[in-house]
Amino acid sequence: MTVHITFNLVDPELDSEELEAKTQTLLRQLREFDEIEQVNRVLETNILTGTKSFGAFLSGLLTAQMAPAHVPAVVGALDSVVGDSTLEITIETDGRKITVKSRSHEELAAALQTIQMFLVGTPVQAGSGQVLSATNPIQSSSIAAAPIEIFFSYSHRDEELRDELAIHLSMLKRQRLIAAWHDREITAGSDFAGTIDAHLNSASIILLLVSASFLASDYCYELELGQAMKRHAAGQAQVIPIILKPCDWTSAPFGKLQALPKDAKPVTKWDDRDEAFLNIAQGIRVAIGRRSG
Repeated sequence: MTVHITFNLVDPELDSEELEAKTQTLLRQLREFDEIEQVNRVLETNILTGTKSFGAFLSGLLTAQMAPAHVPAVVGALDSVVGDSTLEITIETDGRKITVKSRSHEELAAALQTIQMFLVGTPVQAGSGQVLSATNPIQSSSIAAAPIEIFFSYSHRDEELRDELAIHLSMLKRQRLIAAWHDREITAGSDFAGTIDAHLNSASIILLLVSASFLASDYCYELELGQAMKRHAAGQAQVIPIILKPCDWTSAPFGKLQALPKDAKPVTKWDDRDEAFLNIAQGIRVAIGRRSG
């Protein structure tokens, strides 16, 4: 399945040359993505109300095609585009269509969440948040996809950080995109090891909350990590290292996997810890989109 996307830069105060310069910048940026199958200008003959032309093309307007799994990463990388002009993004796929807008980094983040909901089939209504229009949305009664199960593998010494991460994943839970589980949910009298093993084998995404304590834990490193990496290698689950604290993790079995937050900078080294957890939540959202796509 292919997603068709239209990018529309809107700024009435710019003349044709200024808008064309911004269009060229956006075009170059989009063409840097290997995930995008094609990016095209829109011919002036396909005139739209309120658009400006430059030569044979309409300024501010570009179209692209890509797989649904790549949409969140591409849209999320357009941070540098918003701020000076409004960016309207229209997505068409499987007989459905949605248009969102953003003029700031915060609005782009909100638009990205809406796009993610749209791609996984969550009903989206026009007029809510950054949504300009939505046609043929999937009705909630027809959505049968279950939330993706996420497993937390962590040291109990990092329980406070695990709880903070869980809070930042609340929106994913509310949107029924994930169902997170950790060993503190095991009820009294249950088979501790058996329950952990069952959830470890049923989870689609396994988060490794990495710290020196995690690496030192025989249970985390030898049992949970070993099984997690087997399932990752078999394509049965995705393992995502979450670097909580500085430690010697790059030579571990998961050392070559893409880690979160950005640049694998440990959460405790960020000036704003909430910003670190937001970056992690956004990365997990992208991973969910890829598995759903």
